[in-house]
Amino acid sequence: IYCPVPKAANSNWKMLLRKFEGHVDYSDLATAHSHGRSGFRYLSSFSEREVKALMMDPSYLKMTFVRNPLNRVLSCYLNKFASKDRNSEEYSVYLGQLYGWRYLAQHTYREEPKPSFEEFVNAISMQGPEAHNEHWALMTYICGLGVFPYDFVGRFENMTTESEWVLSAIGRPEEHFPSQSEIKFAASNAKDKLLHYYNPLIEERVRRIYAPDFALLGYD
Repeated sequence: IYCPVPKAANSNWKMLLRKFEGHVDYSDLATAHSHGRSGFRYLSSFSEREVKALMMDPSYLKMTFVRNPLNRVLSCYLNKFASKDRNSEEYSVYLGQLYGWRYLAQHTYREEPKPSFEEFVNAISMQGPEAHNEHWALMTYICGLGVFPYDFVGRFENMTTESEWVLSAIGRPEEHFPSQSEIKFAASNAKDKLLHYYNPLIEERVRRIYAPDFALLGYD
């Protein structure tokens, strides 16, 4: 049972899990991320009694992977805004979710500069957790960390070794965790760009927004 955290290698895990389930199109990330077409079953499709039974069943590994919020929110900005074509539908969707749909109607956003990282963080700070897009939502919020009985909460930063442990635990020790090139999804390399995008004010604001993640997950 896996809870995908966007910007914490969830595309890689979804591809691998779909491969294990026998989907011939397992490498198709658009399908992997589609609730209707992925083939995944979600806890919301089970009854309350069935969910409780799954939680108590030791044969299911209940796991997720998390990431340093400073790196994760920058990776989100780089992937969903900085690198997106202003004329793409995807860019307009994320911009609408950041500023509100009325903003799109009132601005010639395809001709205007993209939001800076500071503007991106400021806009997130104006939203409540329930309004966040999943890519910049609190990890504690979207995966119920601290409430849901996980067997394993891995770290993106330790993916090489911890993915090996997970694969062994689910009976797939012969498999390897797919790289970004293997899933055809360019890495943002956010960790290497922190000094370029962060200043003390932005860092303080991110730490305030994601305080529950920092506190529960033990990130500095």
